[in-house]
Amino acid sequence: MKIGILSLVLGRNYGGILQQYALKKYLESQGHQVVILNRQPNESNFIKQTLREMLKAVGMKRFNTFPRKEPNLQSFIQREFQVTAPVSSSKAFKVLCRTENIDAIVYGSDQIWRCEFERHYGLDYFGVSTPVTIKQVAYAPSFGLDTWEYSTQETTQITKSFANFTAISSREESGVSLIKNYLHYDAVLVCDPTILLTADDYSKIASKPLQSKPYCFVYWLGDKETMDEVVNNHLQEKGLDVISINLRTDYPLSSIEDWLSYIKNAEYVITDSFHGTVFSLLFHKQFYIHCNKSGGFSRLETLLKRVGAGSKLINPNIEIDYSVINNRVSEFRSHSQSFLNQALSQ
Repeated sequence: MKIGILSLVLGRNYGGILQQYALKKYLESQGHQVVILNRQPNESNFIKQTLREMLKAVGMKRFNTFPRKEPNLQSFIQREFQVTAPVSSSKAFKVLCRTENIDAIVYGSDQIWRCEFERHYGLDYFGVSTPVTIKQVAYAPSFGLDTWEYSTQETTQITKSFANFTAISSREESGVSLIKNYLHYDAVLVCDPTILLTADDYSKIASKPLQSKPYCFVYWLGDKETMDEVVNNHLQEKGLDVISINLRTDYPLSSIEDWLSYIKNAEYVITDSFHGTVFSLLFHKQFYIHCNKSGGFSRLETLLKRVGAGSKLINPNIEIDYSVINNRVSEFRSHSQSFLNQALSQ
């Protein structure tokens, strides 16, 4: 079966890239051919983005919000993904699905259903423009926040479109509830695609250790001032070197392979990132989570409770007993793989 993955544009985000990589690798392991459907923002929004990029280039930092291309990340994307030609309208997306001879579309994961993002794509992440002859599965999409922000008209469109889906799931308990309460569909809770693979799978692509001395790896999405404060508060007695990656800086980012290596070989991890937490769990790291509420906290809450690490939500400093966590992660993975396999076989 030829499957198209429809997720956020591959760009300057480790979690966003790796969740699509994991979903692709798992689907390929089941014998499917996989292509990434390159749905760009609608043309009117694209013009606005281009203008903002121009203003950013002349030093207006207020517009420094759109991701630039990173050579170290692009090399991984170009090597690992088959990506279609870009399209920037619902009409063009419908044509793309037909010309690519797509048999099924898997929507997800990441925050593809977050209202402020989705409105740039004409509700295409809800399948409103997908030909009804194509099988449709929602795998672990996220609304990002715990509140329903779509209009009555948009809600009606989404509800109608859901009738064409074979199966629908979400990454968060709050997402399952939103789908039930507003779209009247009983969605299934599944794991983020990154958990479909194991630590061994990621070790195969991770770089060799990049630091000889013991270190703490800091992966941060929020502002640097808060990061520095958190790091200083938690490393005073550990005596570790610090290696950090902050997505808000202008420094070139490390490669995917190096990012994985930094987590795998760290003595300790500090992060405010969902995927920073996921990979800390997969690589059996002790870690500290800082709640970055602007990115939504329900995804972390759902994950930690589901794998038996809910105590982290009460005491972020508590150490994790991985003899307990491992079985719970494996069960969650198996449950989610079964959901995806069954949905695509119907």
